[in-house]
Amino acid sequence: MRKKKAKFCSTILWAACVLVLQLVVTLGGAAKAAVASDTCSYMQLKKVVGERPLQPSAQRRRVSALSAGLSCPNISEYPMVAAAAAYELSLFYTGTTGIGPADIRRAIEYAAQSAELLRSTDDKELWFKTRLAVVRLRMYDAQDIDALLEIRRGLDSLLTESQGTSRVGRADAEFYKVLAELNATIFDRGDPSARVAAIKALDRYLGTEAGREQTQERANALETKARLLVTFGSRDGGGRAHDLDPAVSAFEEAIELYRKLGSKDDRVRTQVNLAMAYVQGEGTRFSENLEMAIAILKRVLKELSPRRDRDAYVGAASNLGSAFMARQVGEHNQNMLKAVKWFQLARTQLDPKKQEEQVLWIRSSVNLAMALAATKVAEETNLQDADDILTETIAWLEERKRFTETVKPLAIQASVRLTWASWGRAEQLDAAGALLAKADERATHLPAAQRALLQADRGEYLRYRFAAGDVKALDQAVVAYRAAIALTDRRASPSVWASMQNNLGNVCNAKSRPDLYQCAFDAYQQALLVRTEAAMPQEHADTLVNLANLEFENANWQQAAELYTSVAQRHRGMFEMIEQREVLLTAAGQSKRWFERAAYALAKQGRAEEGLWIAEQGKTRLLKRRLGLKDLAENIVPRRGFDDIHAAVGRLVLVPIVTTQGGVVFSLFQSPHGWVVMEVFLDGLNANTVVAFMQGERQVTDSMGGWLGTYQDFVRDGDLDKSIRQSWNGKLRESQAWLGMRLVQPVFAALAAKGISPISVAWITQGELAILPMHVALMADGKPLFEHMPVMYAPSLLMLRQPLETPKARQRKDLALVAVGNPTSKSPLPFADVEARSTFSRLPYSRARLFTGGQATSANVKQALPRAQVFHFAGHASFNREHPTQSHLLFSNKQRLTVADLQTTVGDTGPDLAILSACESGLIQIYDIANEFQGLPAAFLGLGSQGVVSTLWPVDDRATLFLVDRLMEAKIVRNRPVPDALREAQLWLRDARGEELLKAARRLLGLARNSVSKAELTALVWRVEHQPHWQPFKDPTQWAGFFYSGRDLHEIRQ
Repeated sequence: MRKKKAKFCSTILWAACVLVLQLVVTLGGAAKAAVASDTCSYMQLKKVVGERPLQPSAQRRRVSALSAGLSCPNISEYPMVAAAAAYELSLFYTGTTGIGPADIRRAIEYAAQSAELLRSTDDKELWFKTRLAVVRLRMYDAQDIDALLEIRRGLDSLLTESQGTSRVGRADAEFYKVLAELNATIFDRGDPSARVAAIKALDRYLGTEAGREQTQERANALETKARLLVTFGSRDGGGRAHDLDPAVSAFEEAIELYRKLGSKDDRVRTQVNLAMAYVQGEGTRFSENLEMAIAILKRVLKELSPRRDRDAYVGAASNLGSAFMARQVGEHNQNMLKAVKWFQLARTQLDPKKQEEQVLWIRSSVNLAMALAATKVAEETNLQDADDILTETIAWLEERKRFTETVKPLAIQASVRLTWASWGRAEQLDAAGALLAKADERATHLPAAQRALLQADRGEYLRYRFAAGDVKALDQAVVAYRAAIALTDRRASPSVWASMQNNLGNVCNAKSRPDLYQCAFDAYQQALLVRTEAAMPQEHADTLVNLANLEFENANWQQAAELYTSVAQRHRGMFEMIEQREVLLTAAGQSKRWFERAAYALAKQGRAEEGLWIAEQGKTRLLKRRLGLKDLAENIVPRRGFDDIHAAVGRLVLVPIVTTQGGVVFSLFQSPHGWVVMEVFLDGLNANTVVAFMQGERQVTDSMGGWLGTYQDFVRDGDLDKSIRQSWNGKLRESQAWLGMRLVQPVFAALAAKGISPISVAWITQGELAILPMHVALMADGKPLFEHMPVMYAPSLLMLRQPLETPKARQRKDLALVAVGNPTSKSPLPFADVEARSTFSRLPYSRARLFTGGQATSANVKQALPRAQVFHFAGHASFNREHPTQSHLLFSNKQRLTVADLQTTVGDTGPDLAILSACESGLIQIYDIANEFQGLPAAFLGLGSQGVVSTLWPVDDRATLFLVDRLMEAKIVRNRPVPDALREAQLWLRDARGEELLKAARRLLGLARNSVSKAELTALVWRVEHQPHWQPFKDPTQWAGFFYSGRDLHEIRQ
């Protein structure tokens, strides 16, 4: 009770002192009105009220005198003095050391007596304030919510009673503060309806004259209001976005006010609360809010001292580690490494020898081990570190006989050993089994729910044994999961019970054991009894997908197709929900995605149109969620959608889908009767063949092999190491043959058999295929595809059929070009300036804008861009894989122009054509291929651009200059469609030599302004003059990386 009352004592004392001062000031006037004759002990009482003794003994005598004075029968004749005496006694009992319930009740009695005495005076404001003090004291004394509700009714009565009195603003302010505090307390005790009343009262207080003053009281009120706004969202599970915005505003104002007042502890606490508010605001902005929370916690940690602010530092560090471990949006391994960093910082500050820190030390140790085990970068080292930490933690607990607490770390250590076993370290499989056996022994007295989870861990261990060749282990795994289900009370924990059933289905869903089909089927059906669409829509969809996967792996195409179609029809918002639960991004780029399997199963049923649209709708949801494309339509009638696409992309669209069962390419082409979808099955292309080509053999190293490994080396060090460039060039030539044999040649052979002779092709690729250059795949005649026809790409069919701009928006585009060249001094690109000037020189100055060097600011570009038909950027760019809307172009003075900025500035009226000849303009990070075309190209398409030219990998600055110059000549001067213009430019660059190359080089040399570009172009001119057969750009690394994504543009007005 002592600690509980200490918190409000200062508030009571402050308010009480103000009231006592008012009462004492008024005594002079009261004395004049009092009867001068002997009035019991009036003069003595007045004297005692004015005393301020310092010694405790004198204070006790004063309390006795005040009490005696109030017992006089005629105190109503001098109510102001008596009221002051009564309030002095109330103040004494609330300020007593070791205050208890009896002291509070005495204080309430005296405060109530003071208010009653003041009722007969003319000072209604003082009476009103005293009544409020009584309410506050009664609130602190309330033992349950019924008592609080009774107090609130009394406060309502006080408001009614005081109406018409001459109260002033500060009395009103105090009333709303008390009302807010009372309702907030009622809310904390379990009545959700009181939350709104508390917020309204705080708003009324903040609107008063006193509430508007920049004081600690205003800051406290703002913080309380914000806390109430976000607390409700977390309680009802909704993370309500409409409450988050005002909460954030209130938190931020409180933080700034605390900063001005110098209240560091209050400010830091509020900053941490603001971070937690962002975390709770899941909604559609969950990823963005989580990033805000992480940023705030990082700022707080930077300000705190690990020694001076040790407790706050450890708490913030641990929270930041948990945030990164939960943040599986974006690059998983980077998130885990950051989580490791902060868990390590927190753990090093804790001393397990101190009893009060032991629980947090154990928790931090276990979390650190979990984060290390989940990290795939330097996997072997991190797993060893995790194992060492778990060994230390388990030993520490065992030394203190705390065996029950070792169960969780033992189970985690077993999972580490299972990973080692999967790498071929067979002895670790037995070690994992021994650890689980020890955990099982120590879990005897744990609740059944915890023992059920341990049984599930044993089932996972047995599944590993089955994969290692123990044919009996799979049946034992089934037994373990069934034991886990038996230990789980369905009525008490229905969601856990359903998850156990779902996991049992996954164990039984073994392709090599068709006899367990019924086991898997029955388990999924049991899970669906709880995971209903109404109660648990996401889990319901997950289990339906698992059931569909079961049918898919058993080649039951009709059942699989029906289930996948059911999910697609009944859960159109599924992908947004999955990402909120931090699942979507991890699975988004993998060939096992359910909508790809759905497309394959439907194609097997001869329902190619349905399969194509399910695949495209799933992909479009991903694009909508990651790029914020709110208006991107999903519910499209295929025939009408195909008509729109015909106007945009031309005559042929190819959509390859890769699954574990095989590959299929949907071919969309126009017959004499309209658009027709044809499926081409590729039995030689499946998930295994793609992974083998992309990643090579599994290696326990920091780098991967195969195409991706070479790609990674080139992106990182290709400009520094000639051997890496040569290796990348060889891998590109290898990919040309692989893509031709596995994918492109079979498809075009099937089309030829149907009499289809396409004049152009658009690829809509998914998963790992999204970063492969389809346009250079070798055809049967040994020539690359793009030599036969123009090739373009698109993120989605649905994205391509979006309506074009309105005539009004078109009228605003009075600039044919906005060109930006070499805008940053960091890592300057000597030819970027020449490249932008070359494009600019092809148009009348009145219709174009050129920004280079210091003039290339984000403000200038944002102002001109909405008017531009073509945007040409030659500089540095960065693709933010975690948050594509934060991908940016880099300008002078380190200014960034993000996709989010463009969405605000340009809206949906982006330039017709964007030329992004920048490093990383089309790059995708490669630990997991989850973003596909969700880089800057898709972002510009989302802004309304009709097409984007960018690169799949960094291209030499000089080669880019010549290619883009040729591209823009074909587009602007000869008005060629962009895919055709790009094709011509790539062919020209590949074969460029002699007089043609010399002519282009001399023109560009005339536009050069910096010494580096002049010198290199001069040297190139000299060499071409002396070696007319020299082909400087013949390697695929120089020209194959460029690609066009978007609609087929046929004109740009000049």
